[in-house]
Amino acid sequence: MNNSFVLGAPALPFGAPVLGVPTPNSNFPGATPQSASPAAPANTAMSFAADHGGCGFWRMHWPEALINSSGKGVITNATMMLLDPRYYAQVKSVKIQRQVTPPQLEFAKFLRDTSNKGNKFKMYYEIDDVIFPEDIPLYNKSRAAFVDPIIGKTAIEIIRLCDAITCPTKYMADYYTAKTGVPAIVLPNYLPKFWMDRFYSKQKVTENFDRNKKRPRIGYVGSPTHLNVDRVPGLQDDLDPFLPIIRKTCKEFKWIFMGGFPYALQDLVQSGDIEYIGWTSLYNYSYTFDSLNLNLAFAPLQNNKFNYAKAPIKYLEAGALGIPCLCQDAPPYNTDPVAPLRFNTPDEMMDLAKKLLRDRRMYLNESDDARKVATKYWLEDHIEEHMKVYFPS
Repeated sequence: MNNSFVLGAPALPFGAPVLGVPTPNSNFPGATPQSASPAAPANTAMSFAADHGGCGFWRMHWPEALINSSGKGVITNATMMLLDPRYYAQVKSVKIQRQVTPPQLEFAKFLRDTSNKGNKFKMYYEIDDVIFPEDIPLYNKSRAAFVDPIIGKTAIEIIRLCDAITCPTKYMADYYTAKTGVPAIVLPNYLPKFWMDRFYSKQKVTENFDRNKKRPRIGYVGSPTHLNVDRVPGLQDDLDPFLPIIRKTCKEFKWIFMGGFPYALQDLVQSGDIEYIGWTSLYNYSYTFDSLNLNLAFAPLQNNKFNYAKAPIKYLEAGALGIPCLCQDAPPYNTDPVAPLRFNTPDEMMDLAKKLLRDRRMYLNESDDARKVATKYWLEDHIEEHMKVYFPS
């Protein structure tokens, strides 16, 4: 193994100063002499994110930023493989996210060996999606990245080198433990308060209900991975069963899609009967979601293991804005927390929507309840759960 194994960036020189790592002066000609970098604090950890999109932030960057900025520890996150054992001399844990390739397996072996020979730091495998192709629906475009059998085999080997898995739901924890024999720790996807708590007001919710009374706004906010974007014949995606009722009611309700929309509704998008807002950066996501002025959100899912393992993010995000969310009566929405407005069929979904939108008092009560649930899931109030993982005693 050598420094050529990278995750998108060249390796730092092994003499680069980091907490607790000796820095040979010879690597930096002309540098001020020093024998070592500053002493590391009591709580230090390393993590390696698989991406800098939603998964990276929900599962690693946001919790780590709060721990670091509160002075409760120092977690260094990297997207490259750091191969000098000195980087890990004082860490209490190393967390790797969704590593699945043979070079990443070699890196995991290096970490395991470094831990065994050194300070016995904990190794965690962080995952927030099903990555085995037999359980990824065929309509999911991301499935193609995992169909090579080497990927699944390598992922299992890497996981078995770790002390534990961290994931957002009990369903997923049970799923991965059954696949690998490795215990799993459930760390729910908690909403950053600084991200989603700057918009809500009951007055705004009430005024939005009254303003849209004649044509309420119902929105789907979700990734295109829930859609058959390649239009493969014979595949039914998460939204397909709802297309007839959306088309039928598009004058009665204003349907809004953010992030992606079914191709079969393209004519209604082009005519303006359906409103479409493209995906946005994570930074702007909360602003854009709020700007939709939705009266209801809805979260349909097909019955499959990939969807069952999902976290109830859509329910919580909508709730943070005081927007009631109509949810499929399946995991992740009928477990913890239990979404109160659940449906099995498109007709049931539509009946729920109409019942709620014609009763102002009922609607506002559901809005209050959704908001109360969301406020129990602020990341800032659950940071100790992450600390127990990063800094085991």
